[in-house]
Amino acid sequence: MRKQYSAEKILIVLGGLLGERSIEKLCRRKGIAQSALGRMYKDGYRVSQNHIYAYMWFSVAALQSDKDAVKVL
Repeated sequence: MRKQYSAEKILIVLGGLLGERSIEKLCRRKGIAQSALGRMYKDGYRVSQNHIYAYMWFSVAALQSDKDAVKVL
């Protein structure tokens, strides 16, 4: 079953980004959903806003039947 995280939990994890080289690696290690990465890139939250990366992460999530990602696409 796919884990779902609240924005609060994501913020806690992102608070530990100091020293991390890649937000994708951190999220994979912590099990944060790809759709959360898509939202972060779409909104430019704690990363440089990048609509191409946002689309990529939403697409990956949609391929894994993430309903939130499908809605965004």
